Amino acid sequence: MVRQVEDCLDARPTEPVHISQICSQLHVSRRTLHRAFHEALGTGPIAFLHRRLCAVHTILRASHDVRTISDIALQFGFQNLGRFAGYYHQLFGEYPSETRQRHRPQLDLAQGQIS
Repeated sequence: MVRQVEDCLDARPTEPVHISQICSQLHVSRRTLHRAFHEALGTGPIAFLHRRLCAVHTILRASHDVRTISDIALQFGFQNLGRFAGYYHQLFGEYPSETRQRHRPQLDLAQGQIS
């Protein structure tokens, strides 16, 4: 069942997916889905969905990406940006803007150089 959920997510990597949609697609109850995840991985399906957060984290660490954090979050299916920032902070210990700031080259205005 966990592999089936992974296949569902891989088929729609940038769309928002709710647990109820997964349950409906697999024809299982929410409780059955949670039980399957706990037996197979020792965690619930929500924790498993953090893969999308990891994808956003990777993009934010890429200094060459010029899209806004909101655009990136929306691309990966996070519709509520406040919740997204909270989930991101829980997982990575910093907010998305902090990740981006740490990995962006800084312009040295005095010398006109990027450091």
